[in-house]
Amino acid sequence: MIDSLSFIFDFFAFCFLLMVVVVGVTLTYRMFKAMFFHPKNNHQESKEDKQVKDNIIEDSNGDDLVLFDDPIFPEEFDNDDE
Repeated sequence: MIDSLSFIFDFFAFCFLLMVVVVGVTLTYRMFKAMFFHPKNNHQESKEDKQVKDNIIEDSNGDDLVLFDDPIFPEEFDNDDE
């Protein structure tokens, strides 16, 4: 009876230790991958950069509008008819 309980406890301890090691290795791998390997989508970045430049040029035409949406002052509170 003692041998079977000892085997069961040892088996669960081994499984728990194996799970801790696998989770630790996985987290370490993901952190290493996130720190050193940044896959860049150059097409998407150039598209976003072009959009930002177009927005800056459009904003610099003298209309004095905010370039990006301001969450403090949403558009529904604009009263242009006053």
